[in-house]
Amino acid sequence: MTTVAFEAFFADPPLLHYWPNKKQWNTGGFSGPSLRELHTLVIREAGDRPRIRETGAGNTTIAMLLARPAELVSIAPCQDLFDRILAYCDSHGISTAALKPRIERSELALPPLADREIAADTCFDVGIIDGGHGWPTVFVDFCYLHAILRPRGLLLVDDIQLHSVAELARFLQEDPGFELVTTLAGGKALVFRKLRDQRFLHDFGGQPYIQRMSRRAASPLAET
Repeated sequence: MTTVAFEAFFADPPLLHYWPNKKQWNTGGFSGPSLRELHTLVIREAGDRPRIRETGAGNTTIAMLLARPAELVSIAPCQDLFDRILAYCDSHGISTAALKPRIERSELALPPLADREIAADTCFDVGIIDGGHGWPTVFVDFCYLHAILRPRGLLLVDDIQLHSVAELARFLQEDPGFELVTTLAGGKALVFRKLRDQRFLHDFGGQPYIQRMSRRAASPLAET
């Protein structure tokens, strides 16, 4: 890959996504500067040849390939999206050897992936949650990615303007097992660092956000 191709991507990311409601192609939720910032962060924090997992795919996939990962597992139920990613990379000399696309819903793909990592006692370095944004998908993604993310690993949570994702972000901001590293994309994406060497979270008694919200609503279903 040439320096020209590298700079061209961040200056002008490809139009990989089509939004029917707007009837137009777009680059997705990250601008070129945000993609560059994410790429730089991964290079700085995750070191050489990081192992990366992401739910959702698009220009973040290309930005992560430019970080020269040892392995990039990208999960999205959209073959034609991966076709566009591969076509762009091929035409710009970007290696896709590390990319392992999973054409599947993340709720189905992540459990066996986590089983294999746990059985092998291995972890990955960087996780991106940017797939399904409905309830409970974002929490399913987090549950399994957290279980196989290494201590000090990075976890990006995108689209916190949506209530489902914002709830996860609020939880992580109050949990002592995580620290906020930075914000991206105008504040709609947050990057956290996992602090604890554990695969599973504490039960509700060890979750400050759940404890606080429970005190606010002693009978949360009473008004339904």
